[in-house]
Amino acid sequence: KRPRTTISQKQLEILKEAYNISSKPARHIRESLAAETGLDMRVVQVWFQNRRAKEKRLNKDSTRKGTQPM
Repeated sequence: KRPRTTISQKQLEILKEAYNISSKPARHIRESLAAETGLDMRVVQVWFQNRRAKEKRLNKDSTRKGTQPM
């Protein structure tokens, strides 16, 4: 196992901007993001996977809360 990667605020902003454009960027886009941020290609890929999972979970939670009786 490798040590955890800490993502700086600037790197996070770059990744979030790219996510707003596409939640599933093509490989060449991930490669350019890795080069731009200085992060490993795998770190960028996993960040996008985790972000999609988080969004899916938040959407599921919000729909669940909307259907519960008060």
